[in-house]
Amino acid sequence: MQEVTILKGELKGLQKTNISHTRGFTLIELIVVILLIAVLGVTALPKLQGTSDYTLTSQRDQLISLLRTVQMRAMQNTQNDTNTCHRIIFQSDKIGLNAQNTSGANIGGCGNGLINVSNNQTSDFLIIEGLSPYTATNRQGSAISTMDFDSWGRTTLNVGNCAKPGCKITLDTGYAVCINGQGYVNACQ
Repeated sequence: MQEVTILKGELKGLQKTNISHTRGFTLIELIVVILLIAVLGVTALPKLQGTSDYTLTSQRDQLISLLRTVQMRAMQNTQNDTNTCHRIIFQSDKIGLNAQNTSGANIGGCGNGLINVSNNQTSDFLIIEGLSPYTATNRQGSAISTMDFDSWGRTTLNVGNCAKPGCKITLDTGYAVCINGQGYVNACQ
């Protein structure tokens, strides 16, 4: 009888030690779980937060492309500067290339309003529509409504200039395009 009692006592002791070793997780298990949570957080969380950042980034990139396209056209122009139009117009909800005059004494010069792209789908990047309220300002902080490029790619504004620190078109906090006095166009804060 005593031997059985001793064995029971020893078994109880073994069970206690086994239970104390099985409580909790190993360090490797914890690291694996933390890594899985981090990977899911990096990949899934941005997709759940919406597309506003993607939209703003896309609009900023389209604006840079538009400005650089018009600037390159102005620099590659071999005609008389008075008969060509290399102007960007800033309207309340869109930014785009100025329409060309198609009749009158100043054919090819700047007309009224934005270019008509309804029939020419390849030029749809020349107008950026659906912009939330944005600001286009010169170096003094005054609002501008037009920006022309000369044959050197430099800017000429309807108000003020883009000398240092330059002009800025702000779409939203953290999403802006800067143009310096020499015509350098870049994304900025």
